[in-house]
Amino acid sequence: MSDKIYYDNQIVPFDDIYMTYDRTAHRYTLTIDAVDNELDADFIAYARSQENAEALLREISSDMYKFIYKYNRRDINKQKADEHKLAKNGDLRDIIRDSMLDMCRGLIRSGFLLQKDLSWVIPETGTVMDLSNVPDIAPDAIDGLFAYGILHKGPYSYKIETDDYRADY
Repeated sequence: MSDKIYYDNQIVPFDDIYMTYDRTAHRYTLTIDAVDNELDADFIAYARSQENAEALLREISSDMYKFIYKYNRRDINKQKADEHKLAKNGDLRDIIRDSMLDMCRGLIRSGFLLQKDLSWVIPETGTVMDLSNVPDIAPDAIDGLFAYGILHKGPYSYKIETDDYRADY
């Protein structure tokens, strides 16, 4: 019997109209079609070019995965387990997609201002806001990640064998 994980008759990770899997960065990235279809938006028009739109989607993906890894743990072995789980579990793939779409929705509504790019200076006083509690990703995305257990700090039993790490993803 094959040890590959199947999801909707496809080997996970896989590419579709909504997301592609970057086998170099080891993470999913939304497609422009996903944003256009799900948010009823013209993402290229908002971003002013296809290259800008694709770069923003790569940045959103990077921010999402960094946030997950940073929140859950700093231990490299546990990060490897998270990476494996996010790549190989088709159900989590849908949650990642929806959370990145939440980030895109916030990006569009804010006029393309990423929270991490704001200065957070209070002009009236010249002081800088405390950023320790300001997340790098959209609050709606965080809520989705919590709801399905992707973000957690407790004990962790998901283990990955060394031979399985990045073996086929």
